[in-house]
Amino acid sequence: MASGSEMCTPEEWIWTEERTLLFIAARQSNAALFTGRKGSAATAYGKVAKDIGYPGGHLSLKKKWENLVDRYKKCKYPRSGVSTEGGDKGPLTWRYYDAMDNILSAQHNITPPVIVDSGEDTPSRGRSQPVPQLTSTRPIEETPSRQKRGREESSEVLTYLRESDRVWQRSIGELVKVQKEVADGIKEILDEIRNKR
Repeated sequence: MASGSEMCTPEEWIWTEERTLLFIAARQSNAALFTGRKGSAATAYGKVAKDIGYPGGHLSLKKKWENLVDRYKKCKYPRSGVSTEGGDKGPLTWRYYDAMDNILSAQHNITPPVIVDSGEDTPSRGRSQPVPQLTSTRPIEETPSRQKRGREESSEVLTYLRESDRVWQRSIGELVKVQKEVADGIKEILDEIRNKR
C-alpha cells in the first residue's frame, strides 16, 4: 500500500496533497489500461485505487480525475479578458499543475504526416499531367489467398507510388525550366536597361 493510505472508509478518506499526487502518479503509470474500450476505465481505476490504497469505488476516482483535468484546462487556457485579481492566478498557484501538465501535454504530442498534392493543379505550363490511378486488374471471380492478395496489392501500391513519383519529378523539372526562363528574361531586361544608360 502507498504511504498515507491507512485503512479507512470512503467517507473518512481525505484528499491530502500527498494522496492527490500519488493518485496523479498512479493514473499516469497505469495510463495504458485506459484504452477507451467498454469497461476498461473501471478496471484501470480499480488498479489505481489498489495502488494508492483508496477505499472507494472507481466512479469517485473517475470524477476526481475529471475535476483535476478541468482545473488543469482552466489554468492552462484561461478565458480571455478575465482578470486574475482576487481569483485564480493560473498555473503559477495551482500545486498540481506541473504534475498534470507532464501527463496531459505529453499525451497530445502528435506529428502530422506530410501531405504532398500531386493533383492536376501542379504548375506545368498549362498542361495537366495525368495522375496515375490505383486499380486492380484482377477479375472479381478470382479469390487468391490472403498472402498472395497482400503481395499483389503491395505491388499495385508500389507501382502507383513509382508512377506518382515520376509525375511529380516531371512537374518539378518543368517548374525549374520555367523559373530559369523567367530568370533569363529578367536578366536580359536588366542588361538592356544597363546598356541604355
